[in-house]
Amino acid sequence: MADLTPVIIGVGEIVNRSLQLSDGVEPAILMIQAIKNALMDTGLNPPIQAKLKATINSIDVVRSWTWPYDNLPGLLA
Repeated sequence: MADLTPVIIGVGEIVNRSLQLSDGVEPAILMIQAIKNALMDTGLNPPIQAKLKATINSIDVVRSWTWPYDNLPGLLA
Protein backbone atom coordinates (compact mmCIF):
# COMPACT_ATOMS: atom_id res chain seq x y z
CA MET A 1 0.00 0.00 0.00
CA ALA A 2 1.29 3.45 -0.90
CA ASP A 3 2.12 5.87 1.89
CA LEU A 4 -0.40 8.72 1.69
CA THR A 5 1.10 10.84 4.47
CA PRO A 6 0.96 14.54 3.49
CA VAL A 7 4.31 16.28 3.19
CA ILE A 8 4.74 20.05 3.51
CA ILE A 9 7.14 21.29 0.84
CA GLY A 10 6.42 25.02 0.93
CA VAL A 11 4.64 27.54 3.11
CA GLY A 12 3.28 30.97 2.35
CA GLU A 13 1.84 33.81 4.34
CA ILE A 14 0.58 37.25 3.52
CA VAL A 15 -0.75 39.84 5.93
CA ASN A 16 -2.60 43.05 5.13
CA ARG A 17 -1.62 45.18 8.12
CA SER A 18 -3.21 48.41 6.99
CA LEU A 19 -6.01 49.74 9.16
CA GLN A 20 -7.36 51.87 6.32
CA LEU A 21 -10.60 50.57 4.81
CA SER A 22 -9.45 51.74 1.37
CA ASP A 23 -6.45 49.37 1.63
CA GLY A 24 -8.65 46.36 2.32
CA VAL A 25 -7.99 43.29 0.20
CA GLU A 26 -10.57 40.61 -0.48
CA PRO A 27 -9.75 37.44 1.54
CA ALA A 28 -9.66 35.23 -1.58
CA ILE A 29 -6.99 37.50 -3.11
CA LEU A 30 -4.90 37.19 0.07
CA MET A 31 -5.29 33.40 -0.03
CA ILE A 32 -4.25 33.24 -3.68
CA GLN A 33 -1.14 35.28 -2.88
CA ALA A 34 -0.32 32.97 0.05
CA ILE A 35 -0.64 29.97 -2.29
CA LYS A 36 1.73 31.65 -4.76
CA ASN A 37 4.17 32.38 -1.91
CA ALA A 38 4.02 28.72 -0.83
CA LEU A 39 4.81 27.54 -4.36
CA MET A 40 7.77 29.94 -4.52
CA ASP A 41 8.92 28.72 -1.09
CA THR A 42 9.42 25.21 -2.50
CA GLY A 43 12.59 26.46 -4.20
CA LEU A 44 11.54 24.81 -7.46
CA ASN A 45 11.95 26.64 -10.75
CA PRO A 46 8.73 28.10 -12.26
CA PRO A 47 8.06 25.31 -14.80
CA ILE A 48 8.35 22.68 -12.05
CA GLN A 49 6.18 24.82 -9.75
CA ALA A 50 3.51 24.82 -12.47
CA LYS A 51 3.70 21.02 -12.71
CA LEU A 52 3.44 20.75 -8.93
CA LYS A 53 0.44 23.09 -8.90
CA ALA A 54 -1.27 20.91 -11.52
CA THR A 55 -0.96 17.87 -9.23
CA ILE A 56 -2.80 19.43 -6.27
CA ASN A 57 -5.95 17.41 -5.80
CA SER A 58 -7.49 19.03 -2.74
CA ILE A 59 -7.91 22.52 -1.32
CA ASP A 60 -9.48 22.82 2.12
CA VAL A 61 -10.42 26.22 3.48
CA VAL A 62 -11.79 27.39 6.80
CA ARG A 63 -15.00 29.35 6.26
CA SER A 64 -14.39 33.09 5.99
CA TRP A 65 -16.69 35.04 8.29
CA THR A 66 -15.65 38.44 6.94
CA TRP A 67 -16.53 37.84 3.29
CA PRO A 68 -19.04 35.20 2.17
CA TYR A 69 -18.19 32.94 -0.78
CA ASP A 70 -20.41 30.31 -2.38
CA ASN A 71 -17.45 28.04 -3.19
CA LEU A 72 -14.15 29.42 -1.90
CA PRO A 73 -12.10 26.24 -2.56
CA GLY A 74 -13.39 26.21 -6.14
CA LEU A 75 -12.49 29.88 -6.55
CA LEU A 76 -8.96 29.23 -5.30
CA ALA A 77 -8.53 26.20 -7.54
